[in-house]
Amino acid sequence: MPMKLQPIDHERSSLVLSCELANRGGRMGEWQRAFVQNLSVPPHNQRRRKPGLQESVPFQCVLKQLEGNVFKQRALGNMMDVEFQLRLSFFDAAYRHFFGKTWRSAPKPLRTAPGHPPVVIFGETVYFHMSLDHPSIVMVVEIVAKARRQDGTPQDLSCGFGVLRLFNSKSEPANLGLKEKGLNLYHGTPRALLHPLLQDPIEKNKHLAVVEGSHLQCSLQPHPPLEAVHHLLPENIPVSSLQRIPGILAAHEGDPLQKPRLMKTVVWYLEKLSIHLYPSLEKFEEELLDLLMSDQDNSVLDGNALTVQERRLHIGVHNGFCFVQPRKWWWWFQRLRWLKGAGAGNPELLLYPARRGSRLSYEAAST
Repeated sequence: MPMKLQPIDHERSSLVLSCELANRGGRMGEWQRAFVQNLSVPPHNQRRRKPGLQESVPFQCVLKQLEGNVFKQRALGNMMDVEFQLRLSFFDAAYRHFFGKTWRSAPKPLRTAPGHPPVVIFGETVYFHMSLDHPSIVMVVEIVAKARRQDGTPQDLSCGFGVLRLFNSKSEPANLGLKEKGLNLYHGTPRALLHPLLQDPIEKNKHLAVVEGSHLQCSLQPHPPLEAVHHLLPENIPVSSLQRIPGILAAHEGDPLQKPRLMKTVVWYLEKLSIHLYPSLEKFEEELLDLLMSDQDNSVLDGNALTVQERRLHIGVHNGFCFVQPRKWWWWFQRLRWLKGAGAGNPELLLYPARRGSRLSYEAAST
């Protein structure tokens, strides 16, 4: 019986290879560390195959404070140094698929006062943009207690979660000012959303139990000023106003993403580029194909092995989050160059531009 193969997920393969190459490099520099930390999970395959390109919608989410019975967890009774953290993730309820990158707030202590309910004040603003304008796309807010056991080992405990709708039934961006009522919270962890019984609409599902007397004060609304810096920030990656994004001017005071300003750009030229692949081009490509095969768990491709059909070099400016402008690509050929007095040839890697006469130049933000 012939083996049924899944199509290769090039984005996932790129992610796996990036991590593998970073691991092989030993100690990572600041840029490599930022690159690996900002890798994200792609949306479900069916979403990525959606025909046409949608405009990305920018959002601002203000996380104010958390109060109520959500802090009363039995498991926290014997814990020390308890603080609370918010974690934001994106979830596709139609395909039960988490995607993007999880954002984590700074841990905050619990405040108590006579005659008032216990409260945790976060006071953080988060920004992101996305083009998946479907009613099933939601943002999941998880409340996590960070503490230490009696022996000093750290312990994270999920105390509940809430769901924010990003788009309404007409695929219009949500504008939620939850000042009075607040966001309802549910018992358990967001992993419960992966269960087949938890069908959309999530808020009306009988298998979810509301944490009575608890809510998160927050607001969610479109934020058009963020459109000016979409090219510096990938989709589906929430960032805090406290995070530094290369290419955006830091504010002397206040929120730099409230009205973001771009850095001035300078032009750089790249010349006399040489490439050396260790230990050889053939060995490098052999290991590359092995990684692709193991990632897809495909040992046989209907009797045909994976082969390299074309070599290209993509060159672009990356700010640690994404490429800030479309990458230019060059054809890459191997030629055997014979050295004087040598009995064997050494490979020479030649680059040819995709269009004749093109010059390799880029604009990069000055820092």
